[in-house]
Amino acid sequence: MIDSCYDLREIGRRLVSDRNGAVAIIFALALIPLTVVSGLAVDLGRAYVVKNRLAYALDAAGLAVGSSSSSDALELQTLAQSFFDANYPADELGVPVIPTLTIDEESNLITLSATADVNTLLMQTVGIETITVAATTQITIETTGLEVVLALDNTGSMSGSKLAALKTASNSMLDILFGDETEPETLFVGIVPFAAMVNIGTVNESLLTSVNQALYNPVIWSACVDARSNPRDQTDDPPSVERWVPWLAPFNFFFNRFPPVSGSRGEFRGPNFECPVSLLPLTNVKSTIQAKITGMVANGFTHVNLGAVWAWRVISPGEPFAQGSAYDDDEFSKAVIIMTDGSNTAGDSLGSAYDGLVPSSQLNSRLLTVCESMRDLGILVYTIAFGNLSSSTRNLMSECAGDDSSRFFNSPSSSDLQSAFESIGSELSNLRISK
Repeated sequence: MIDSCYDLREIGRRLVSDRNGAVAIIFALALIPLTVVSGLAVDLGRAYVVKNRLAYALDAAGLAVGSSSSSDALELQTLAQSFFDANYPADELGVPVIPTLTIDEESNLITLSATADVNTLLMQTVGIETITVAATTQITIETTGLEVVLALDNTGSMSGSKLAALKTASNSMLDILFGDETEPETLFVGIVPFAAMVNIGTVNESLLTSVNQALYNPVIWSACVDARSNPRDQTDDPPSVERWVPWLAPFNFFFNRFPPVSGSRGEFRGPNFECPVSLLPLTNVKSTIQAKITGMVANGFTHVNLGAVWAWRVISPGEPFAQGSAYDDDEFSKAVIIMTDGSNTAGDSLGSAYDGLVPSSQLNSRLLTVCESMRDLGILVYTIAFGNLSSSTRNLMSECAGDDSSRFFNSPSSSDLQSAFESIGSELSNLRISK
């Protein structure tokens, strides 16, 4: 009996002192939370990547909506979805839902939000099969100031369908820039119709050296002016430096009789021979700008340089118009659009602000001087060559726009012209919007 009791006590002592089984049990119990923690780290890391991608896609969609001129809710939602999909491809990690878009017009705040489900890897072992992540982006739209002047070719070669196409394309650009607004506080547009001269408007008679209205009987001076002397025909120097001489066409029995003849071209005959419609200084009234475009009539020779320099004078903060913002005003951007369908022509003494004394090559050089001067002041210069122009004229207009080739538009057809104005309008509209 003694030996048996001893054996039992020894067995019990060994069982109590043996810890190998306890370690295995403790490790087994600890393995569950360790797996959860490790799986949580791995799967949360994946979720974090998805959240960043989700936020990036929402930012891209929000910026696209903020830059759009559309006010249609369905169009904006479609636009947001397309940019979201482009920046969050279907093969990326995570399955996103359709983003939600809201626009608070009072605060100009765009809000986009979306969620995405991420399939787990290790956390599935404890029954967590997916993690849902969410992202939200908000973009505040602030419109900065923009001044745009269109120097538009109103020469004889633009008559008929070409002028009609120009009017349509110009108005399309206005629709993009103005959107739903009719008199925005920070958008101003000027129009400079040009031919061989520019009409400054009869209200600006004070800019002249003098005018003898008796010379224009039986009509009155229509407000076209000669070019100033070289080099001030290429500057926006104020009238105090040099004023303008009123245009007075000479009499010619075959081409330019006094008084003005009646008929389809009668308004261009007489002492105001081939004087285009007057320019429009900067204004924020859309209907006024549209009316000026509608009233344009085509006739006369081509002096693109004069259209360009008068566009500069209209957008300039200094006289003769002084309605433009300061060149260093960070709240405003400036752009000039120069459109022509022809080459500079020296013209004859009946229809040229230079009286035919300046050859075309010099007119081209003067145009480039004006374009460079504007660009040096920070004015964005866009140029459009409309129709089947020579390569030299296309190159001239391209050089006028500067090193940024995207600001020159070769537009052989009316549809190309439409696309050019719409592209410029969209770019300038985006320029107005800061996020």
